[in-house]
Amino acid sequence: MYRSRVIGIRRMSEVLSTDGLTKSFSGFLAIDNVDFAIEQGELRALIGPNGAGKTTFFNLLSGTFSPTEGTIEVNGEDITGKQPHQIADHGIARSFQISNLFDGMTVMENLRLGVLSTRTDGFSLSFLASDIENDEQMKSQAYEVARQVDLGDAADTEVSELSHGQKRKLEIGIALSLDPELLLLDEPAAGLTTDETMELVDTIRSVSDDRTILLIEHDMELVHDLADTISVLHHGELIAEGDPTDVRENSQVQNVYLGGE
Repeated sequence: MYRSRVIGIRRMSEVLSTDGLTKSFSGFLAIDNVDFAIEQGELRALIGPNGAGKTTFFNLLSGTFSPTEGTIEVNGEDITGKQPHQIADHGIARSFQISNLFDGMTVMENLRLGVLSTRTDGFSLSFLASDIENDEQMKSQAYEVARQVDLGDAADTEVSELSHGQKRKLEIGIALSLDPELLLLDEPAAGLTTDETMELVDTIRSVSDDRTILLIEHDMELVHDLADTISVLHHGELIAEGDPTDVRENSQVQNVYLGGE
């Protein structure tokens, strides 16, 4: 059983919102007229059966896809149709279901590349080959992220030697190294053991203290104990929203996702 989450009063303003967000693929509506908003400091879970449109929704928010209709705003600024790197500049970072780690590099080297990508002066191959090893500020930033995701003791370990749970933490760390205001986590607990999942829950809860998080997750016990609010997608439509208890007791959610009473 996961440890219960204590929710404080910390909501202030909308970080991200969508209005009539729609994505069509050759006439198939993957996302259908979704109005959505997440507030500063909130930890929101996005759930739904396979094929509900959850990852497509993330792809729209992160700039991988452009919407067919509708708008996306971050802190009141329209970012609809912007490229992923432009959206990252607006404070949105994302982890993926499929690992994008560099197995032949250490935890610190992976995190330094994330920190490096935030530099406004760009970089060259010569910079990567030399200065990245000597930049103390970059090292400090990367180590702080490693500490935040409980990988401080494994900072010099090669990714190939990490456990699956540690790799999931590193994926979150790479997203955090971009210093986002809103963190999108796509099934972070997928494939983890119960113990690894409990550790990851603690990591996510700790990270959420000073940033906003939207996560896709199928483990309903995890979602119920971790999230402030749950949004439910079904066939691309937002069919329910509310606190975990209300969503779990919603008859429509039970029928389409939880298998009825």
